[in-house]
Amino acid sequence: MDKHVIGIRLHDVNQGLVTVSSGLVNYYFRPTRLMGAVAQISGLLAGQQQVGYKKLLVAVGELGIDEYLLDKALEEMQGLDFLRVTKRTSGEHTIDIKVPLVGDRYKDIGQRWEDLNPSDIEKTSLELTNDLASGPRYQDEIYKKYNIRGKDEGDIIRDILSNASVMGSYISDTNGQEILYSPLYWEDNPQKFSALATKYKLEDIGKAIESVKTYQGLPEANITDEILLSVSDTGLLPVTTVNSSAGPKRFLFTPVQGVKKLEKSILEKALAIISSIRYGQHHAQITQLHYDAATLLEILKDRKKLGPHSEILGEYSPLVNLMVGRVEEGPRGRYTFYLADTVENMRSLEIAIELCSIGETVPRTKQQTTATKLLLPPGTFTEPARTRLSLRKSVKTSENTAKRISYIISGVSPDVL
Repeated sequence: MDKHVIGIRLHDVNQGLVTVSSGLVNYYFRPTRLMGAVAQISGLLAGQQQVGYKKLLVAVGELGIDEYLLDKALEEMQGLDFLRVTKRTSGEHTIDIKVPLVGDRYKDIGQRWEDLNPSDIEKTSLELTNDLASGPRYQDEIYKKYNIRGKDEGDIIRDILSNASVMGSYISDTNGQEILYSPLYWEDNPQKFSALATKYKLEDIGKAIESVKTYQGLPEANITDEILLSVSDTGLLPVTTVNSSAGPKRFLFTPVQGVKKLEKSILEKALAIISSIRYGQHHAQITQLHYDAATLLEILKDRKKLGPHSEILGEYSPLVNLMVGRVEEGPRGRYTFYLADTVENMRSLEIAIELCSIGETVPRTKQQTTATKLLLPPGTFTEPARTRLSLRKSVKTSENTAKRISYIISGVSPDVL
């Protein structure tokens, strides 16, 4: 896997690991828990300049990160030059923040995880999770791929990932085989893959979907791959439409994790933002855009406007309808789009930037939202932060996994099993 993909998967997996109480997590997943915490904390601090240690300690508690793990993560983040901790003899320690852009920070986190020499179980868990991010797989095939079929390692990986809500399974209606999928990415109707699996290999379906992830907002008119066209026809992938000078055009996306249920309107706006830019890149009749989408979105974030351009009126009409902004006419029939600077619109823009930069979104849970609010000055959000009790759950283990725990605790090397 590419280093930045490793960083993303660490973030994904660790959000589940912090909810699980298991000796095996402590034994096998130490680098993953540590660098996953680094990824979570980096996402929490990105865009801020300074924060007090005690305030951060309270905030990361919402993410399931305790004081010990926070201190270890801060050491790693200093080594990565993500921040600097100033320790004071009296008063609170302060943290000066230098967290880089999303693509760069995940690359650095992924490289550091590799340097920490993760266990084979960790490596396989992350690679398997990455496979499931592209779509469901037959259990027998994926276990064979990683040589864990019929082995204790396979049971351990399944027990941990299932209890962390990273892996799920169902039985195919067409052939009765067990299929693994990730609820992080395919929570909605993973069974739709079963119909496609009668025509194509699940692995090939996953590869087709991965091609969309590498270019979110892929113009449907540009698709020639038979499998991807079939995937699009099933309704598995989100599709948007923009109608401007070249007529209505459709754009494909991969499912966005951690957003759809909690922030449907925000996701709708994010996909519309990308689609408007993609229309200008691929279908504009007068002047096509030459900047890449991520650069244009960063310009929009900084300047709160794009243009002037003659085709903006039609291309950005979906954004006007969604109240993302307004279009104003200037000299010589050229138009400028002005972003409405609201909390919801800025969150939508963040998601759009992430999708165009790394192909997916930074995981964001209710706990992450609450933690973010705890770090912001009073009055930034109108609604109060809510306190919840989150109970850690013990891992439901298979017989082989239970034996492995017993041997480790009794001092017998797990390698003899």
